Amino acid sequence: MTLWPTAALGDVSRPRQWPILSKADMAASGFPVFGANGQIGFATSYTHKKPILLIGCRGSCGTVHVAPALTYANGNAMALDALDTRRVDLHFLAAFLKMRGFEDVISGSSQPQITRQNIVRVEVPLPPLDEQRRIAAVLDQAHALSRKRREVLNQLDAFARAIFDQMFGDPVGMTRGWPKVRFETLLKLPLRNGVSPASGGVVSATVLTLSAITGSRFEERSTKVGEFKASPSEHQRVNRSDFLICRGNGNKSLVGRGFFPEHDMPNVVFPDTIIAGRIDTRRTAPAFLQFVWNAPATRRQIEAKTRTTNGTFKVNQTMIEAVELVDPPLDLQRSFSEKLAAVEEQRSSYRRQLDSFDALFASLQHRAFRGEL
Repeated sequence: MTLWPTAALGDVSRPRQWPILSKADMAASGFPVFGANGQIGFATSYTHKKPILLIGCRGSCGTVHVAPALTYANGNAMALDALDTRRVDLHFLAAFLKMRGFEDVISGSSQPQITRQNIVRVEVPLPPLDEQRRIAAVLDQAHALSRKRREVLNQLDAFARAIFDQMFGDPVGMTRGWPKVRFETLLKLPLRNGVSPASGGVVSATVLTLSAITGSRFEERSTKVGEFKASPSEHQRVNRSDFLICRGNGNKSLVGRGFFPEHDMPNVVFPDTIIAGRIDTRRTAPAFLQFVWNAPATRRQIEAKTRTTNGTFKVNQTMIEAVELVDPPLDLQRSFSEKLAAVEEQRSSYRRQLDSFDALFASLQHRAFRGEL
């Protein structure tokens, strides 16, 4: 265990929220504006002459960004002003705070936030400056390996879109003139919702969380344990033939996203926040359907149908049934699916490598901040 001295964040910096710059007040070009999620636009002025460490304090609480010189720090991010660079290196501090997280300083349930009063108490280690810089450089090199793998994954996604574009036309506009069908005509069984957990339930079961289907692909590890009044039926268990669709979310862009599980998961059920559709493979190729469903043209339809209840965007079975999809010949759909499978095989290989790099990076971080590098 390291014997490095520590200091409170408020002793080595002066955390501050600068005035919020609205979208309407931003410029088409100029100085970058950084918020909780990174760069969000441009401004005609800046708040900081030098690079600045920013921590998301509203909305995306706890995100950490190092903004470049001549940046406008927007008010939903806490700027660590007046950093004492005689005691702490900017990049070392950023790496430590990313690893540490801010769960213990986030307040508010309905609207989470990080206040100056809480963040100034965060303790940070202070090894000698040369050691801080060495640790930051080692971690940056390790992170670069993961970053390169992510770039390859992005390129493979772009390649898949290019294959679709060549075979069927632009996935944004779907302008090539293929016939269209309603989603309900592609179903083998009627749509159905999942099962609701019950307070005081007597049966425990593993249940998918919405994050299983709201990313860029199906995530089978996104599960939790739920309690139910009775054992869920077979129709509420995860089956690779079912297209699983997000029924509601606070983020409009995630509502209606859909994915097929990669394999049957008979010991896992899906919740009532997910709609399942058993697809007729005589009518459509599942991989083609999944690609088209999440394409911009279909997303526009779904988002136009959403309704808001208490801040949650929702769709129902009737809305989903009415979504129109392009319907090229089945042999073309299957040909696309075969090409996509080859891309996915490469993607899976790089994904496994990335998972390994991420695990190694996490281990490296913990060793670094224990003084064991």
